[in-house]
Amino acid sequence: MWLLDANIPIALYEVLAEFSIKAETAEFRGWKFLQNGQLVDAAYQAGFRCIVTQDEDFRKLAAKYLSKYPDLAIVWLRLPQNHWKHYRNKFVESWKKRPIHPQPGSVIEWP
Repeated sequence: MWLLDANIPIALYEVLAEFSIKAETAEFRGWKFLQNGQLVDAAYQAGFRCIVTQDEDFRKLAAKYLSKYPDLAIVWLRLPQNHWKHYRNKFVESWKKRPIHPQPGSVIEWP
């Protein structure tokens, strides 16, 4: 299951469901204010194996997290923040060109 970091639009979990991806948000889990390391620990203990973020600092620290949890994948979204409709359209357009395929132990920059 994928976890959407607090900096990802909440409604993205519904879009992922359209692509048969089970996802939850950090906010829904009550983890919105956890620091990156705390979030990784909580997510992993809860069974998440992919974290989707737009936080560049999270991406930069990923090696530390991945050494602790080598079967965890991190997806760094590089979509610009925008109104939901535009963001959603850009996400779906990018997904149709190249779906996200998380790789355990890796950070994937997408799209």
